[in-house]
Amino acid sequence: MASMHPSRLLVLIGAALGAASLGFDAVQSTSTSSWSMVAADAWPGAALIGAIAILGMVGHRAEGFTPAGSVVSIVFVSTAALLLVGKYIDASKAVDTLRLGGHTASIGIGMWVLASGITVTIVGSLWSTSRRIAS
Repeated sequence: MASMHPSRLLVLIGAALGAASLGFDAVQSTSTSSWSMVAADAWPGAALIGAIAILGMVGHRAEGFTPAGSVVSIVFVSTAALLLVGKYIDASKAVDTLRLGGHTASIGIGMWVLASGITVTIVGSLWSTSRRIAS
């Protein structure tokens, strides 16, 4: 049985991190209710890297993606990164608002987990352009 191309493994790990991020908070506050990643509408970024993971399970898994698959994965993960930046700005504004109201607040771990998933997926997507067969 042939092993899976390393790019595909990275994409799967990135998608798992993206999915896991939805279980965490985007904004944490000790004095008010926290703001979950789902409530922060961060799920589209996780969904985009999830779509790349589905792409990673199609075709000959010992090879990188086809050229078209590589382009699609790079576009999807780049879009997810842009969405994350927007959600981070929203979360920062929410933290500032809470702090102005006298509450303690910070960016939640969910943002960092999703950022990690996107980063790993970016590396996997770029590596997928190598069609060399894994050993």
